[in-house]
Amino acid sequence: MLLLTAVFSAACGLVLALRPLARRLGGAGAAYGLWCLPPLMLLTLAIPVPPEVVRPMRELGALPAAVLQAGAIQTEGHASTLWLAAWLLGAVACLGGQLARQYRFMRALGPLARVPHPRLPLYRAAHDAGLPALVGLWRPRIVVPPDFESRYAPAQRALLLRHEQVHRQRGDLPCNALAMLLLCLQWFNPLAYFALRAFRRDQEMACDARVLACRPRQRRAYAEAMLIGHFDAPLPPLGCPWPSRHPLKERIAMLKQPLPSPRRRVAAVLSIGLLAAGGGYAAWAAQPAAPVVAAESASYRTDVVLTIDGERHEFALVERAGQWLGFGGEGRQGHWQAELRWTALGDGRMQVDMKLALAGKPVSTPTLIVTRADPVATIDVTSGDGGSHFTAALRVTPAHAPAKVTEVAMQSLPPPRYPKEAYERSLGGQVMLRVDVRADGSVSNVVVESSKPAGVFDAVSVEAARQWRFRPEMKEGKPVAGQVRVPVTFEMDPTPQDVGGSAMASR
Repeated sequence: MLLLTAVFSAACGLVLALRPLARRLGGAGAAYGLWCLPPLMLLTLAIPVPPEVVRPMRELGALPAAVLQAGAIQTEGHASTLWLAAWLLGAVACLGGQLARQYRFMRALGPLARVPHPRLPLYRAAHDAGLPALVGLWRPRIVVPPDFESRYAPAQRALLLRHEQVHRQRGDLPCNALAMLLLCLQWFNPLAYFALRAFRRDQEMACDARVLACRPRQRRAYAEAMLIGHFDAPLPPLGCPWPSRHPLKERIAMLKQPLPSPRRRVAAVLSIGLLAAGGGYAAWAAQPAAPVVAAESASYRTDVVLTIDGERHEFALVERAGQWLGFGGEGRQGHWQAELRWTALGDGRMQVDMKLALAGKPVSTPTLIVTRADPVATIDVTSGDGGSHFTAALRVTPAHAPAKVTEVAMQSLPPPRYPKEAYERSLGGQVMLRVDVRADGSVSNVVVESSKPAGVFDAVSVEAARQWRFRPEMKEGKPVAGQVRVPVTFEMDPTPQDVGGSAMASR
């Protein structure tokens, strides 16, 4: 929704900025033609983006436990669901309002009587509610007022009918329906209402210019018909009335301008085409690429038992030999960050190179060797002043399954908040997430693969996952995107000293 709104707003802003120049150089028709940009740029978002081939990353075995404080209880509910419901309610209300306006306009006309005409679907209304007008999306009809013959001279009547026929031939009614639909989808966007008014104004002025291009000597009669038929009434959403709220002074001033030359009209069409192509490409390129996981070779699994200042965490890392992977956690004196790399030495031996840092400053770079008989390496490091203690037991085994996700910094995975309803009912559960990770470590997409109980913990898990940051794999010296599957477990801790007697663990 954010991308759609951004593209729509950018397209409307571009048209609003260029329409005065387009009208001056290419005529009113060029300004009206610019309004094809917003729908075309939105349509390009439906074109699939070439997938981004990413390196497979490891599966996360566990997340650190986090005590649930009273202020951490979620009281807002499923925010994304509420936003979607609010948007849908607003769109339906906006559509209902537009259809109600159209219904009131048609009802105000009264019964329609067919008027014989050799070429036009002409009807006469019982009442004048802003006529003549072209109405009827599926069956367009030109409706004239009951005093059409007495109000206008023969030359003026011919011009008015030609005006509505131009609307019909050009397909302005379907364009108005599309504009109404876009307004309903963007009901919360103030720019949409301003753009709709400008669109309808350019539509009428382009129709005026088209009529005068065929009958250039009847400008005076055309202007007099504007003065006679001016009617200050709301525009029907699905109609093209001759009298309207469009600025009469602006329309009459346009009649005084010379018609653009054929060369200018061709240049205007080409310019609009280039703008549509460029804007569409920009909107299409702004979409995130869908990741496609590439195949990988065999990898190794590292089971980690991490203890930082007495707080214990257990998780697993899966990665190929020779690749760096990382983990970390918060201590009393800041964040501990560990990076390790396994190297096969032959004869069943594995070497692990490590880099340890505390609060961004290097602390130690140990190198250990493990054997097939004893595959556990233990790291025990204390900060220089003895204020923080880091211990990690690393057990390496061959991984038979392909790696799912690479290096993850544990401090970047804050656990989700406990939903209020589940907290009050002492309800637990588990959610399996599939997270798409960009090359910069941020999260591009989160998908719920499974959840028990269904729908209870999904929203809070996805909300928290969008804030996570990962340490992506490096390929040829550059970080690459990837995927991760994260199981998140919600459990109530019965210990009474915790607030409300509850804690949340995410695995």
